[in-house]
Amino acid sequence: MRNTLKIGSRGSALALIQAEQVKTKLLALNPNLDIVIISIQTEGDINQSAPLHEIGGKGVFIKSIEKALINNDIDMAVHSLKDITATLEPNTELAAYLSPESRNDCLILSKNTPLSALTELPNNSSIATGSLRRKLLLQHINPSWLCKNIRGNVGTRIQRCKEGYADALILSEAGLLRLNQKTDISLSLNPHEFIPAPGQGVVAVQTKSNDSWCLALLQQINDTKQAFLSQSELAIVNNVGLDCNYPLGLYAWTEQDTLHMRAFWGNQSCTKHFTDYATCPIENSHLLIQDLSEKITLSIHD
Repeated sequence: MRNTLKIGSRGSALALIQAEQVKTKLLALNPNLDIVIISIQTEGDINQSAPLHEIGGKGVFIKSIEKALINNDIDMAVHSLKDITATLEPNTELAAYLSPESRNDCLILSKNTPLSALTELPNNSSIATGSLRRKLLLQHINPSWLCKNIRGNVGTRIQRCKEGYADALILSEAGLLRLNQKTDISLSLNPHEFIPAPGQGVVAVQTKSNDSWCLALLQQINDTKQAFLSQSELAIVNNVGLDCNYPLGLYAWTEQDTLHMRAFWGNQSCTKHFTDYATCPIENSHLLIQDLSEKITLSIHD
């Protein structure tokens, strides 16, 4: 009977914390497991200078880990869901979704100037981000703001901002909370207004579709509500086939028996942007996904 479990993860501090979260949840329910976390270097970690859309998109953070999974070097892979591309490796699946501490973006200021709203950021401020979605949202809010490209792990980006590379920096709030760096957050951005990336903040675990043992373990820690929300967002990403060359934000939530979805997207040249809000009974979620996917697909071409 198996009792040794190998979990694959990127080697960044944040990725390893997320892998530890999965390990802790599994051990709480299965204390006899022997769980090992294996750090795997990805192309996205090796090349931290070029923008993501120039080096292959979000898939550069997961392909090496997926390869280890297929080769049986690991039993499951822990990912930040927003790094997941529309197409997983064949014969694998996302079997667990963890509810995030936050799905919001947040603003980090180079100087400790209090802000109560993003719009209070002065004209001509420079804001560091490597995300086309964030750049287009910022341009929409205030065209005078200057966006500056930035890559690297959370600590590197914050240090560069504090050293004067930019007046402000935008990151995922969940990452800072997991790194116990809440004090670095100057402003949490409302996800209904500054719409996050699909899957932002969510930790997802991938395993092989024929590995019934791992599938059963992951079902124990899967948050079913978050799984529904994340799968709804991923279905749209899969339908429209967009990658990092296109800005796309999706924010799904439920209230009682109703699914709500806010969307923000743009064309490839980032000269146009679009927003939408849709809602329907949860049992008709496939219709919302289909309608919104068609709307995005029809509008993105220059």
